[in-house]
This record gives sequence, structure tokens and C-alpha cells, in this order.
Amino acid sequence: MFCSNCGNQLPDGASNCPNCGQPITVQTNSFNNNPAQPNQNNLPNNFGQQQMNYNNGSSKKNNLPIIIGGIIIIVAVIVIIFFIISSFGTKTITCTQSNNQYGMDTQVEFTTKFKNNKIDNISLVANYKLNNSYARYIDTYYDTVKSQFAEYENMDGVNVNVSKNTDSIQVTINTTRSGAEQFFKTEFYGTDESPDTFIKEAEKQGFTCSQK
Repeated sequence: MFCSNCGNQLPDGASNCPNCGQPITVQTNSFNNNPAQPNQNNLPNNFGQQQMNYNNGSSKKNNLPIIIGGIIIIVAVIVIIFFIISSFGTKTITCTQSNNQYGMDTQVEFTTKFKNNKIDNISLVANYKLNNSYARYIDTYYDTVKSQFAEYENMDGVNVNVSKNTDSIQVTINTTRSGAEQFFKTEFYGTDESPDTFIKEAEKQGFTCSQK
């Protein structure tokens, strides 16, 4: 620091110049004593809003992994529910059989519908066609076939129709749910109504089965 009057260098803490005696005037800084601290009055009006927006942006970034994790969980739950519905929904099993014996060509088709792994209904279509040399015995064959299905005609919920023409016999069976259960237990001697059991028992009797 130098004297404003004579220019002599002044010692620290001096109140007068030792050379000319001029009183020393100390000028104070007009700026804020802590320049690092901004004057709140000089801040822009939207500073607070800008700070809030910045904080909100950071919060969104921090929550992103949580949001993604939640979406993954929701998708997984939907897949599981779809799998359960698919496993226990409606299934249709069709079993067919054909053979030639006792002078007849036989074609049988079983269609069984399951709902929630329980038999819902059964339909059967069978066609027995006599060879030429046996056609004259159509009435005898008709009586034999009709007697084979007679026990089902007396079941509640089971509708049996046996018809004939000159050289063939047709059998159709349709059931309600309760009739289907009785038909299954009588035909396959089983109590487990699951699709797998039905296929297993039908294949034992020479049927070929497919499932939808």
C-alpha cells in the first residue's frame, strides 16, 4: 500500500504516512464480503423454478430402474396368467379307428371336449359298411350293433341314434356334460377325466388321437 499524497510505501497498520504525515484513508470494498455467495436479490426470478425442474429431472432418472422393474413384473404376471388359462381352458380331442372284420368296414370318430380338465361333452360317429357278400344280412348286423349301444340309450344326458340302409349302419351319439361323464366311465372304466387319461385309454382300444 502506498501514500496517496507522496507515494511513499506505507507499513502495515500505519494510520499516517511516516514520510509526509498524511492520514491514511482505508477504502472498503463495495462488493459483498463473500464473493462466492451470490446476492439473493440479484438472482433471476425463475431461479427457484429452474432448481425445482433440475431436481425433478434427477428424480425421474433415479426412478427409471424402478419403473422398468415394475413393467417386467407386470409382463411376467400376464404371461403366467395366460399359461394358466391355456392349461385349464377348453381342449378338443379327436380319436379315430378303422378296421375290417366280420364282413364290415368300420370307421369310428370320437370327439371329446374338455373344459378345465373335465369332460364337457362327447360326440361319436360310427359307420359300419357291409361287404357285398354280407349286405343281405343287414338286419342281423343292425340288431347286433343296436344291442351294443343299448346301455347308452338309457343314460341321462346321452342321445343315441342307430340307423341303417341297404348295406351300412350308422351310429351317432351326443352327450351333455353329465352324460359325457357316465359315458366315459362306462366306456373306459375310469374315474380320471383328464385329457391325458382319455387319450391313454382310447389308444388302448386301438384309437388314434389328436388334440387341439
